[in-house]
Amino acid sequence: MTIVSHELFASVFDRLHVAQPHAYSYQTLATSTNRDWQYVSMYEGAVVAMPEGSIVDESLRYGAYCMNMTVSGELVLGARYDGTAHQDWTGPGYFSMLPPIGQVHWTSTAPGQVYHLFLSPQLVEAIAAELYHGDPACVGLPFLFNRHDALVEQICWAMRQELYHPAPASRLYVETLAQSLVTHLLRHHAPAQPPLMRPAPQLRPAAIRAVCEYIEAHLEQPLGLAELAQVASSSIATLARQFKLATGLSPHQYVVRRRLERARALLQEGAGSVSQVAYATGFADHSHLVRSFQRYYGLRPGDLLPAKKKIHVVGTNIQDLTDPRMAE
Repeated sequence: MTIVSHELFASVFDRLHVAQPHAYSYQTLATSTNRDWQYVSMYEGAVVAMPEGSIVDESLRYGAYCMNMTVSGELVLGARYDGTAHQDWTGPGYFSMLPPIGQVHWTSTAPGQVYHLFLSPQLVEAIAAELYHGDPACVGLPFLFNRHDALVEQICWAMRQELYHPAPASRLYVETLAQSLVTHLLRHHAPAQPPLMRPAPQLRPAAIRAVCEYIEAHLEQPLGLAELAQVASSSIATLARQFKLATGLSPHQYVVRRRLERARALLQEGAGSVSQVAYATGFADHSHLVRSFQRYYGLRPGDLLPAKKKIHVVGTNIQDLTDPRMAE
């Protein structure tokens, strides 16, 4: 499956210009260039120092599905796509979507900060093919202008957060969010609604077992939905749905739990420092493991080292065996 090129969105914004004889500054705030994410690229920028009376005027073709969501600023946004002009007030949380084959002419009347999310056409088409049971007339998303959807906003903010986090989440987490976003957009913003009666594709227990075994053998490595789907010989949409039905967890949640459980075991065995255990179990760094461990177990991973308190862990319940009350 094609991965969105990081050079794609970097070159897009080099072509920004102002139609009027005024100058303005476009500031890059964050990009996902150095992340190992597949199917997804992100970029955030802001128009700053825009002279009064000028208009940001840009004509762009992205080559991928591009969602633009306003982060800050209130302005009048204009777009001309496929011969039709659109214009409306926009503000934080509103989004527009451009298909990969089209070209759009944007205008805006005031400075603003915008989050850009680029989605691989192959990801969208694969999910659409499953939702619409292979109907060739329903293979993607249309041009969407200045929409607001609470769930879309929530997912985009979660993905955007990873742009600014010093220890970003795993590829599997970002790809899972992207898969959920595309599924929701197709169900609620595509011209045709998916049929409801045909049974969804199923995965045999052996396929789920193979995915779990693969995860167990590669916990310390970056994992993605595509490779797990390949292990199961399924689409990523089928894997995500059937895996959760079988285990009660999404693939990302399952991987995080298994990494935490292995980290707990290594720490209790004294197999290494917290940093060594973090890298050995697939966490980005020491602080990533500490945050995840505290959220799941309620204590710091260093507390499980042999030199610390003697602690017994059963599931997510932790008992301090040095506490005199435990001897009663």
